Amino acid sequence: MQFELFSGVSFRFLALMIALSLPLSAAYAADEKLSPATPPVAERADVLASSCAAKADVTTVVLARPSDSWVAQSSDWTDSGIVVDACHTVIITAAGQWRYGRDSTEPLMSGAGAEFKACGIDYKTGIDHSPLPTAPCGALIGKVGAGGKPFLIGDGPTEVPSDSAGKLYFIMNDWEFGDNSGSLTVTATFKSAPATASR
Repeated sequence: MQFELFSGVSFRFLALMIALSLPLSAAYAADEKLSPATPPVAERADVLASSCAAKADVTTVVLARPSDSWVAQSSDWTDSGIVVDACHTVIITAAGQWRYGRDSTEPLMSGAGAEFKACGIDYKTGIDHSPLPTAPCGALIGKVGAGGKPFLIGDGPTEVPSDSAGKLYFIMNDWEFGDNSGSLTVTATFKSAPATASR
């Protein structure tokens, strides 16, 4: 006579199933020991703090004439070597003088730009072809990432938009670069973002 623990299930069958499951359980337990455990909250906070360590100021030179190109190309933007991240507020200041025209009698300008905004107007269409038509001609402008949206910097101090991350690029707001001259010295200052401590 065969003992049945549950109706239709023999004791031998149950014993066989338990025996087969033991090696799998042992293997799973061993695998758990090899796998790194999720670090505790305090440890994750330390990792975040090290990745958000303080950054030194970065200074770069932006030429008024980035190339011999007359029409602005994406390659004409100066790669500053500055990386914008979520852990820091980046403040930009600029010093120096440049011209956006070939006439040496034209006044030298700062990064704030000239008094008017018509930088690269095509007089046939009325379209302004400068990188940032809403900014003064000759103004220092920037963008975050190669495909980022240009924003006005001027002489500064100007805060880089906080919703962006990536490489920071600079250029004079102009359309015809072939007759430009001069340069600006641009400095980026990093300050810890207010929200860093609570992340």
